[in-house]
Amino acid sequence: MITCYPIMKNGSRGPPILLKRPKDATILKVHANYKVRNSTSDDTSKTVRRDKPIRMVRSAKPIVKQREKMVCPICGILTFTLGNHISTHQEKKRYSCTQCSRTFAQKGNLLVHMKQHTGIKDHICEVCGAGFYSQKSLVRHNLIHKGERPFPCNLCTKKFIARCDLNRHLRIHSGYKPFKCGTCTMSFNAKHQLQNHERMHTGERPYTCQVRC
Repeated sequence: MITCYPIMKNGSRGPPILLKRPKDATILKVHANYKVRNSTSDDTSKTVRRDKPIRMVRSAKPIVKQREKMVCPICGILTFTLGNHISTHQEKKRYSCTQCSRTFAQKGNLLVHMKQHTGIKDHICEVCGAGFYSQKSLVRHNLIHKGERPFPCNLCTKKFIARCDLNRHLRIHSGYKPFKCGTCTMSFNAKHQLQNHERMHTGERPYTCQVRC
């Protein structure tokens, strides 16, 4: 087993990530881009600052399987089996959309995406009549009517309706900003933040005042 310790945004050592294969650690090196403390396998108390994305320590003792969900430093998703999940970032996205350049690893995700091109929203809310492209989106919408927030952050007191909202929020704690501006050096936690920023470069102002000011 390989134990990787990322350095968090506040400089403290993050929770250990257990990996079975060295190539999974290589994926973290490429995608996570964290500065970490590197140590020898004999004495983990002595640390040396290095500009490497991840620290790998081979453990001589059996490591107990993690029971708590851990955050993927690549996509932000919560998972019990982080090592297996990281391997999915190597999977080829075999299913391509014929209308745009999007590709997907699963056929079901492609079919849901195709509905966005056709405009078919066949999952209807019985409370307000809103339509959605997938059953998953409808279930998430129904939580708004129920007032439920089933996805709490384990690092602060915030709770969220959808897992994707929680994953996006966790990037704030980790400092991971995967959305990079192609014009300048700035990067962002969420895609919509990048889109708003890019309008500063293009001069686009899509929203007009309706009061004629």
